[in-house]
Amino acid sequence: MPENRRFYRHPAHVPIEVWQERESTHHLDQLNNVSLGGVAFESDTCWKPGSIITFRVLLNPPCDFTGKVVWCRKHDEHFEVGVQFLEKNSATKEKLVDDVCQFEIYKKIWLRLLEDLYESQLEYSIV
Repeated sequence: MPENRRFYRHPAHVPIEVWQERESTHHLDQLNNVSLGGVAFESDTCWKPGSIITFRVLLNPPCDFTGKVVWCRKHDEHFEVGVQFLEKNSATKEKLVDDVCQFEIYKKIWLRLLEDLYESQLEYSIV
């Protein structure tokens, strides 16, 4: 069954802090994807749909956004949570998507470099 999405989802694996409005307890979770419409993340917490939350994407510099929980589904030992941005400024959302995508590109480059280095060290130690 095809999904009707307004925005393309960009895969992401970035740590985020999440907390509910008017609460001081922060949860450290994992971003799964980001789009101009919102984010999805993994959490140990079951977030109630309709809840207003704030999340901080832990890039450099960190950036905070407010959103509304649209869905929350149990998945294995955790929950997958979909959040719609309440942010109206499209330039801010575009910057977040760009920053996350750039982070993922750099991460892939560094992981490949580390793999190459590790393989060259193995070859050297075998010889």
